[in-house]
Amino acid sequence: PHLDGVVVRGGEEDAERRDDRDRVHVALVAAELLRALEPRLNEAIMNTMNSVNTCPYCTGLHGELGRMAGINSYAIVEGGAGEAAKQVSSPAIAYTKAFAEGCGRGPAVESTRAACVAAMGEGKTKSVEACCWYLQWGKTTGNTVNKVRNALFKPWTLYKVSLGELATFVYYTP
Repeated sequence: PHLDGVVVRGGEEDAERRDDRDRVHVALVAAELLRALEPRLNEAIMNTMNSVNTCPYCTGLHGELGRMAGINSYAIVEGGAGEAAKQVSSPAIAYTKAFAEGCGRGPAVESTRAACVAAMGEGKTKSVEACCWYLQWGKTTGNTVNKVRNALFKPWTLYKVSLGELATFVYYTP
């Protein structure tokens, strides 16, 4: 039997094919999100998130993508949401800042999201929100990998690494 083009063996999906399908699904969703927002706004959102979350991977990648989109990404990372708002006028920036500071929860997130919906519509606001969650997850993963990697180079600090962080490191590093 087949399930969305994935061969089912013994009632369970073949793990390799399921992983491939999941990767394709994530790539398609990410591509759709990026198309929903203009490049300048998308990179202003990413760099605003990173001004709070400070992930070196995100700074490098979105710094260059922002430059190509016509914004000064590094100024946003240094100056935060205020600098982003100077470069790209959108209520999405205030929502992104509140999201980053509140990890996606709380009254500030709710009120700035409502303002974003009023100005941009529900669809584009969902795209902004998805970008925020995507970068929040990426920052958490990237910083966790860095923490464990650094502890491996300083074995006397390994006691500070939790089992969850170690599991994340093992799963996400080659």
